[in-house]
Amino acid sequence: MTEFLLGVFSSLVATLIIFLSRFLWAPAINWAFSSIYPNIAGRYRLVLATDVEDVPEHIDDVDELDLSTVPDDKLRVNRFITIHQFANYLRGSVEATLQDGTVVRDNFRGRITPTRMIVISYASESREHHDYGAGLYRLTPSGNELNGHYMFLCSCCEEASSVSSYMKKVK
Repeated sequence: MTEFLLGVFSSLVATLIIFLSRFLWAPAINWAFSSIYPNIAGRYRLVLATDVEDVPEHIDDVDELDLSTVPDDKLRVNRFITIHQFANYLRGSVEATLQDGTVVRDNFRGRITPTRMIVISYASESREHHDYGAGLYRLTPSGNELNGHYMFLCSCCEEASSVSSYMKKVK
C-alpha cells in the first residue's frame, strides 16, 4: 500500500512540475528568439482608411490619407487588436465597436518575420457575419506602429477589397 501511495504522490508531483514548467518555458523561448523576432505583443488601435469620416477634399484616394493623424471623433468604427506572440507565431483578436454599439469580434493567426513584416489571416467568430481576410503589415522603426494593407472578402456584398490600415500600440 505504501508503494502505491508513493507512486500516486510521485505522479502528482511530476504532473505539477510539467504543468508549471509550461509557464516557465514560454518566456524563456520568447527571450531566446527576441534578438531575431521583434516583440509586438500588446493592444493596438486599428484604423482602416474606410473608417474615416469627412475625408479632406484635397485627397483623391482614401489610401493617400495619413491614418496616424486621424482624430478619434472622425472614426465611424473603433477597432482594437490584441496580439499574443510566441517566438514568430502570432494570434489574437480584433474587436470593432460600431456607431450603434454593436461589437464584432474576429480571431486571427499569423507570423512575424525577422525583417519586421507581419502576415495575418482572420475569420469572424460571429455566426451572422462570415468575413474572411488577411493583412500584411510592416513594423515601423519605433516598434510601436504597424502600417500596411488589410484585404477582406465581404459576406454581405461578396466583394474582395483592399484598404490601407494603421495600428498604434496603446498598451
